[in-house]
Amino acid sequence: MMEEGRKKVREGGEGSAPSSKRTTPHTSHASTPTTTSSSFGSTTATTVSGAQSKKQQKKENKHQPQGDKKQGNKKQGDGNKQQQQQKQKQQQQQKKQKKGKNDQSSWKGPKRPEAMRRVDLFAHLKQSDHSVSLTGELKFSQKSIPEESIKLGLQMAEGNVSESTERCISMLQLLKEIVRRFFTVPEGKIAGHTLISFINPSVDFLHQCRPLAFSMRQALKKFKGSISEDMPPDCTTEGAAKFVSDFVDTFIENRIKRSQISIAKHANKKIKDNDVLLVFGASTLILNVLKYVHEVEKTNFRVIVIDSRPSFSGRRQLKQLAEMGISCKYSLISGLSYAIREATKVLLSASCMLSNGNVVGRVGTAMICMMACHHFIPVIVGCEAYKFSEIAIADSFSENELGDPQELVCEDSPLKDWMTIEDIKLLNLGRDVTPAKYVDAVATDFGLVPPTSSYAILRKAEESG
Repeated sequence: MMEEGRKKVREGGEGSAPSSKRTTPHTSHASTPTTTSSSFGSTTATTVSGAQSKKQQKKENKHQPQGDKKQGNKKQGDGNKQQQQQKQKQQQQQKKQKKGKNDQSSWKGPKRPEAMRRVDLFAHLKQSDHSVSLTGELKFSQKSIPEESIKLGLQMAEGNVSESTERCISMLQLLKEIVRRFFTVPEGKIAGHTLISFINPSVDFLHQCRPLAFSMRQALKKFKGSISEDMPPDCTTEGAAKFVSDFVDTFIENRIKRSQISIAKHANKKIKDNDVLLVFGASTLILNVLKYVHEVEKTNFRVIVIDSRPSFSGRRQLKQLAEMGISCKYSLISGLSYAIREATKVLLSASCMLSNGNVVGRVGTAMICMMACHHFIPVIVGCEAYKFSEIAIADSFSENELGDPQELVCEDSPLKDWMTIEDIKLLNLGRDVTPAKYVDAVATDFGLVPPTSSYAILRKAEESG
């Protein structure tokens, strides 16, 4: 009985009252480690699962073919390139907007849109759509562009003023006239800065009508350089007009007219009696040289005038030579191989002499020089000193003038509807570049020199002022 009672007491101590006292601290102490273990267990589970997913991706990539990997990399690279290009375009647009805001002298008048049908090889050159009028939206009462500038620009666009020297003289006389009539110096501002900003709209309008010739660029460079260096900052309106008038008169007299007389004297040394001179197109310099040799030196010679489309400027030269009593022949450039056999010398003019000795002239000049070299006929090129440039151009692709393609199409031509045919593109080049090896001598203000002596002429021209 005693043993049975002890067993009951033991069973009750393990079961009822003592168990409640022991379970409460046991449950309280056991709850915290279970929560911490569960929290740490969750993080370890996520990390383990992440590591396992990465391993699975690596295994899948290993089993994935290399072509798919390359395509994915290419797509990522193309996306990055597109983003970079978009950023560059945005930066360029922002720079252009800043320049437009800062440049107060820029002309904000109407501009011709660029032509859509252009030859791909010359797509980097500007070719305006001449079917769009520049003066359609332009008010003649606009103060930034005087009427004289509009008149001269339209004359250049229509070809009434086409020769480079003639265009240069007309531009300088225009600047002289508009400064005398319309320019005023504001109070508290430098005269040179306001003068340059005043003439820029007119120059921009001339460039929109027809791209500026090399001679015009060189004259503008001298003109603006003289304004910034020689004009006093406190110059008055009358003083500025007198300064511009003196510069233009001196430049035309010394750099153009006297230069042509001295070139005629130097070229006369190479022209003898009974010579047959071949000339190309119309040139003020060549006309003055032939006039000097014929009237002053009394030399007997004949002239062959070579002409080309679309301007046919040689007809005007032919008429002027015939009025002076000089015997002439006329031929298109398509008959050059037959006409040049009769010539003894070739006399040409240059739009610009480059620093590497190459000659920039009217398109067709290079063909004539190469044909003369083939027939062992000496080539003499006349060029004023102010037309010598420090730049070097090797071909006619990098810089040129594109004319209106519609000028190449006649009324009865089968190409009159060429705009309706997508695969036809017309090219009307204005200039070409002749290598120095096809030129025997260059007649300049300072004498006859080889074409490779361009730097010497540039140095002498700077020293003479």
